[in-house]
Amino acid sequence: MTSLVADSKLLDKGTQSTNLHNSITNTSKMLILKPCKHIFWDLDHTLWDFEKNAALTLQELFVKYNLQTILKVSSEEFCKVFARSNQELWQLYNSSKINKHELRKMRFPRLFKRLGASESLVPANMEDDYQNTCRQQPHLMPHAREVLETLQDRKYTMHIISNGFQDAQAEKLRYANIEQFFDVLVTSESCSYRKPQRGIFLHTFQKCRTHAQEGIMIGDNLSTDIAGALAVQMRNVWYNPHAEKNTTDIKPTHQIGCLLELLSIL
Repeated sequence: MTSLVADSKLLDKGTQSTNLHNSITNTSKMLILKPCKHIFWDLDHTLWDFEKNAALTLQELFVKYNLQTILKVSSEEFCKVFARSNQELWQLYNSSKINKHELRKMRFPRLFKRLGASESLVPANMEDDYQNTCRQQPHLMPHAREVLETLQDRKYTMHIISNGFQDAQAEKLRYANIEQFFDVLVTSESCSYRKPQRGIFLHTFQKCRTHAQEGIMIGDNLSTDIAGALAVQMRNVWYNPHAEKNTTDIKPTHQIGCLLELLSIL
């Protein structure tokens, strides 16, 4: 990877669209097709297998802190409730209702409360342990490495645009041994914008010295990855491995259920 440095605030937030909904619905029919040179990837749930890596981490913490005795639940129930609660926190973060500090501070107290235990029972180092262990897990989504290798051989320049945090995402790339595939890593923390805000995409284009018409966005989240790409008139691929029904008015350029399908698109 040639550049994983934290980005400065290069864009004025006043340039953000005041009507993202109209932008999404109008631009889906206006994408200007030029030869694709840059591929912009989401990381968690798209390349890096968050569910598997988080579950392995939580099972380790469950044993380390003897949580079955404290919480009176199985490790399976612990992981299941964590997944729902954590997803809700990230939805709050993506919509700018909480910040990084609040997300991390709330994560395990909120989980313990949902499991019927006092927040005071959360081990003092549990959040730090979760962070340090989870980001070092190496598991990728099916066929991710094969697809990255093929696209690199096809001379695409690839980047990461993530709503995650700079330190964590950089370490995930390193421990999963895929950082060499990417030129630029931009996170919501490093540029102060969050997908689907236009600012995070425009900032990335500026760093990559390109524009939306030369790129394509690949991600699993309709409301962040795909909506944001449409807002800047960029082609996009909705990675939908669980065959979820699209009940929104967000219309991706392409939809795939397996990363291997990208090779027939690009």
